[in-house]
Amino acid sequence: MNLSVSGAFSAIPEHDVERLRLGWSVRSFRKGEFIYRGGNVVREVLVVVTGQVMIYRLTAEGKLCTIRTLGAEDFIGEEDLLEGGVTESYGKSVTQSRCLAVPQSDYEYLLSHYPTFARTRLHVMSTRLKTAERMMQEIAYSTVKQRILLILTKIGSEIGQIHGDELEFTLNWSHHELASMIGSTRETVTTTLALLQKEGLITITGKRMTITPQASLDGAHMQ
Repeated sequence: MNLSVSGAFSAIPEHDVERLRLGWSVRSFRKGEFIYRGGNVVREVLVVVTGQVMIYRLTAEGKLCTIRTLGAEDFIGEEDLLEGGVTESYGKSVTQSRCLAVPQSDYEYLLSHYPTFARTRLHVMSTRLKTAERMMQEIAYSTVKQRILLILTKIGSEIGQIHGDELEFTLNWSHHELASMIGSTRETVTTTLALLQKEGLITITGKRMTITPQASLDGAHMQ
């Protein structure tokens, strides 16, 4: 695993990465396994090497509310570590995943000694916040159909590939998990996905999903 040339650590000289990584470890997680749970004290940052991870919180009623989905080279736990508190979030491996564990001391060293790395991490967290705020606004004033198209397009843009004019990706999220992302029910998601297929906006073959250009447009431009 050549960390120095990956997007996550490209701003850091290779010799420093190699020196620091002697104290880092790679952890494997099974599909559905928790990476961390609410109430944990965060003392390290995880970087996704392979697989997909879902970050969520629980409402006062105990319902699951998905915050974001993460893939290769995404960082986990930065906000909680920098805040210095106990995390309120849960991290769950959607697929079989591997994550690089970077101790707090090493992560803080990288931030303080490499301004380019620090600016990159700040930019990522800023973009993440803006995306969350925009999605909250869009979800609040949209139909279930529009919300599903929005979340599918978001997932597809993060982990999928474009073939011609269509967006293709493997949907490893269950209908229940999709429902938690848009504030709906599993039954409604199942019914709406069937309707979207009937309308020709999406195609589902096993876990493989294809989104048409019109569906992506509808998901990205909601009222």
